[in-house]
Amino acid sequence: MKTVLIITGPESEFGSGHAMRIHTLSLELKRHKVTVQKVVLSEAEDAALPLDYQLAILDRRDTAFPASVLGSNAMRIALDNRGFGREQAHTCYNALPHPAMDDNEYRTALSAVLLPVHVTSLPCRSAEAKVTLHADESSARAAADFPRVSGRLSPRQFTESMRQAESVACYFGQAMFEAIYLGKRVELYPVSEYHRQLAEDFTQRLARQQDFLSALDGSGPGRLRQFVLRVLKETAR
Repeated sequence: MKTVLIITGPESEFGSGHAMRIHTLSLELKRHKVTVQKVVLSEAEDAALPLDYQLAILDRRDTAFPASVLGSNAMRIALDNRGFGREQAHTCYNALPHPAMDDNEYRTALSAVLLPVHVTSLPCRSAEAKVTLHADESSARAAADFPRVSGRLSPRQFTESMRQAESVACYFGQAMFEAIYLGKRVELYPVSEYHRQLAEDFTQRLARQQDFLSALDGSGPGRLRQFVLRVLKETAR
């Protein structure tokens, strides 16, 4: 049986979106009889793992692979990485759009976005979505009717509340892609200069080609699973 190691960073440093999409990928791989080890490591951490693995996937933004992975015989996939990890990987995979991409690459990345099954089990309405970029969070929230909830919602509760809303205030990230898939009006705002650049590039492309959004069809997890299985097959040769 093949084993895949998936490396993410702490939620406090890298956000919750990485953990959610890696959970989605793990479920896809387990359905195809692949053993998955998931570890959460800060950039400076390394780990001794209980099982051998044939493939390591790094989903920790633009960081490097841990030293133990570099010293192993495992194949390495860098997921949405434009730093040292991209240089160290045997192959790369884009599951998020990025300003450095041309329009074809951008569309392909949108089709590869990893949405959870409790979202993709709902009808895809991405072609109906509208995105407006605001200067700040307060402006975006004033234009939206979601979220207006107290307390922390589970992912399923969050999606159900979003499904019932007409417009959603969020920054460039997992919630934005879920809202687009559900066909919502997205009131987009920046939470950092980097997120501002991502949001401005995204909305500028949409202004030129509104049909970009139809590429977000919810099949991203299956596409990445197929990619991972192909790489594992190559390791067996």
